[in-house]
Amino acid sequence: MACHHAKISARFHGKLHKQREMKTLGKVIVSKFGEYTFATHERIEKAADILKSDPSRRYAVATAPGRRTPDDIKITDLLCMAHANSVNNENFMDPLTQVRSRFEDIIKGLGIDFDLETEFADIKKNLFFRKNLDYIASRGEYLISKIFAKFLGWEFIDASKLIFFEKDGSLNLEKTLSTASGVLKNVEHAVIPSFYGSINANQIKTFAREDCDTTGALIAEAVKADLLERWTEPKSILVADPAIVKDPLAVRNMTYAELVQITYMGLEVVNDLALFHLFKSEITMSIRMIDNVDDPGVLVTKELSAEISRNPVACITGKTGYRVIHIEKFGVNKTAGFMQKLFTVFTKRNISCEHCLTGIHRISLFLKNLMFDLRRNDILNEIKNAIEPDELTVDNDVSLIALIGQGMNKAHGTFTKILDALAKQKIEVRMIDQGSDDVNIFLGVHDADYEKAIKALYDNIILNKEA
Repeated sequence: MACHHAKISARFHGKLHKQREMKTLGKVIVSKFGEYTFATHERIEKAADILKSDPSRRYAVATAPGRRTPDDIKITDLLCMAHANSVNNENFMDPLTQVRSRFEDIIKGLGIDFDLETEFADIKKNLFFRKNLDYIASRGEYLISKIFAKFLGWEFIDASKLIFFEKDGSLNLEKTLSTASGVLKNVEHAVIPSFYGSINANQIKTFAREDCDTTGALIAEAVKADLLERWTEPKSILVADPAIVKDPLAVRNMTYAELVQITYMGLEVVNDLALFHLFKSEITMSIRMIDNVDDPGVLVTKELSAEISRNPVACITGKTGYRVIHIEKFGVNKTAGFMQKLFTVFTKRNISCEHCLTGIHRISLFLKNLMFDLRRNDILNEIKNAIEPDELTVDNDVSLIALIGQGMNKAHGTFTKILDALAKQKIEVRMIDQGSDDVNIFLGVHDADYEKAIKALYDNIILNKEA
């Protein structure tokens, strides 16, 4: 009887296993883990539990360990320091020893055997012969990925065999996607380093530091993933800044167009290059917290599903400390070449104009204060010489507030609510601009009114309270 029961149990579990396989057949999740995850072995163990909890999570993309404490140094920074010391004929062993010690602590905490001796002998040799910085800087991702793969029992695939650059440093997208697709289609589970690839598979080339999420997006695009997960530190995307608004609501659903706007306004979530590839390939992304796996995080899609009920305004954010240059010139809208002459002044000084408002006779330019203040008189004189304005004035200490939401401009009463909320708080609106992409409304207010304006907008538009 016991034997018969065992056979039934075996058949049941076999059937259950097949049902699970059928459920996940064709479904592919790429999981990108940030530097926060790999800073400690405890978080690495959490990442491993996440991956093993769902067989659809087939590819993990790893970043070099970050800071364990606020005064700690990132692994990549230590490696760059070692390279700089080598180039300057200084002692590169001190920072390299710190790197090795960090990896030794991680390996010991994970309880695995891993040969660091051979790996660091290669790094030391390359430092001695002053190999290119990209190779040295990429070793953090390379080593943590090999260690993580060993801990998981997964295959390690070097990013230099999947991600390819041209000799001029530009990404060879066609070769990258075709190669990565071909290599990974026969691999059930793999760990892949982020941040770097190669030129002709033999010279290591890194992305810019700010483009650290791009590898995950490229792998997701290559394998036609159903979902790219970005596991990060404990920081949700909130409707408003919690330093200004008490306990603001979390954003749960948003579009890529909205996320681009939020990133532009200073909330560093995912870099622009990664967003471009995800948007183009229409891959859904979730942004979740490694320390709170029960939190569903944010789901980012190309378009919002009709089934999703959400406030038309997804996020209220902004930045302070702008200088606004107001240029008045009669007939500016009919003057050929006017804008070209104006922007040449800023191009020559490598100063970006973050926002521009145009009218029939007036143009207003928003610039960050530091870049402008350093050369204020020179810039104003150059503008006068270039376009001979009728009047040229500057507003100091202006904040730019952005209300972000796909299609909110079509929602009935949005502008009324905005102006009503600010008017009741006696906040002067210096400018209001509806974005042409139907995703944002920009407001200009004095720096002194910035926080009061954010609170008023949150209460009136998000919570529907009386302003």
